[in-house]
Amino acid sequence: MRVGIFKDCNNLCYGTLNFFAEQLGNALVAYGISVSYLDRISDDSLKQSFDLLIGFNIPTLSGMKMGEEYVLDMYGCPFIHFIVDPPYYYQESLQSQMKNQYFVFLDTEHEKYYKQYCAPCKDITVGYLLGPVGKTIPFMDRNIDILHTGSVCDIQLAYDELTQADVPDMIRELYVSLIECGKKQPQNRTVDLINDWLSNHGLNKEKEEYWPILMQVATQAEHYLRSYYRIKIISTLLEAGLKVHIAGNGWEQYFPKHLDNLVLEGSVPYEQTGELTAHAKILLNVMPWFKDGFHDRILTAMLNKSICLTDSSSYIDEHFQNGHDIVLYNLNKLEELPSKCQWLLDHPEESMCIVDAGYQKVSREYTWENLILKILKMTDLTPMRI
Repeated sequence: MRVGIFKDCNNLCYGTLNFFAEQLGNALVAYGISVSYLDRISDDSLKQSFDLLIGFNIPTLSGMKMGEEYVLDMYGCPFIHFIVDPPYYYQESLQSQMKNQYFVFLDTEHEKYYKQYCAPCKDITVGYLLGPVGKTIPFMDRNIDILHTGSVCDIQLAYDELTQADVPDMIRELYVSLIECGKKQPQNRTVDLINDWLSNHGLNKEKEEYWPILMQVATQAEHYLRSYYRIKIISTLLEAGLKVHIAGNGWEQYFPKHLDNLVLEGSVPYEQTGELTAHAKILLNVMPWFKDGFHDRILTAMLNKSICLTDSSSYIDEHFQNGHDIVLYNLNKLEELPSKCQWLLDHPEESMCIVDAGYQKVSREYTWENLILKILKMTDLTPMRI
């Protein structure tokens, strides 16, 4: 079997997508499968023969045509497309009518959304992705109490851009509504809120006409809320005197560098976050508005034998056990978060039990090998070890 994996030639998102591509490629090679990495579609690559193509977040490429034929269809093999964000972030790009396209989403709600609002495809599954692993350090020898890996935007600037006078009233009103609802009831799904808003405004008949632009508003609102909660959570911990390390951009505008209990690592390439996580007792995750899935930071924490401290989702509630292999906090009760962190730091034996349970679970259930079997099952391809 020969597999072609598209890599991100711009190396966006701190190299995250390329890391996933390379790790999946390495796992395929371990099966005895030949893997080639493709930076872009070219005449030379079109001449190559593949049994399968794989890509991560490349909706523009999947929609590319040469004449009347989709370019990826010209390879004559299945294309598995990992979408690591909500599909409505790419609403218009995901209308490709490719003949042999499959999708992997990271959230069951994303799968449902695609089936309802996007172009038909061959099949869809819900999967996961695994982050980098550093050198194992004993829990008590770790020099980082709490680590958060994630960036924030300028939320005031983001808010001002979509609430200024020249923004259409409908867009401005929806944007403000989504943000206010997200602050009061963060458990709600964005698409449900939009449908409720349309119904309340008597706009259901115009839904198809408005939907692409509404999804752009949804994307901007979720970006705002993600940063809003990250900032609020870190502020809560710092005010309680807990020491926090942060790897990511944008934090300097919210917290002065001279704070004794804050260390700003700045931008860190994704493949290096494994080493940071391996030095952390607690990896603090803030879900990226996934309501029925989970994020690679969760598995990365567990693989590096750190405690994963995260807000929850339907998937997490069903597949993990709070206090056993994961520790959960509530976005509506952030006042409880500092004491939760302090308890974990003050009770290393109990914390190490959580760490061990999380590590055993992810090592057993969430592996690249298991993911390969899951995605190939969609295409009726079977890997054979040599």
